[in-house]
Amino acid sequence: MAKKKERRGSIHIGKIIKAHLKESGMTKTEFSRRIEKSPQNIYGIFKRQSIEVELLSTISRVLQYDFFQYYASTAMVTDGENMPTGRP
Repeated sequence: MAKKKERRGSIHIGKIIKAHLKESGMTKTEFSRRIEKSPQNIYGIFKRQSIEVELLSTISRVLQYDFFQYYASTAMVTDGENMPTGRP
């Protein structure tokens, strides 16, 4: 079965979280405890291409990393004069 094509510039936040968790050295069990999710739920998070703001905020705090920066860098849209509008 063919893989789904991702849009150019799209973010797979689950893969990014998984990479930062691995880099942090924290176990998945400890991570799940700190974000108050079951260990099984953690694997679901790793598969997500999108995530709720509140959960991402919690994950950012626990891993001490600003995951919102990935969205900020792709969300800027320019108006007719090449000025960022902040609108997607």
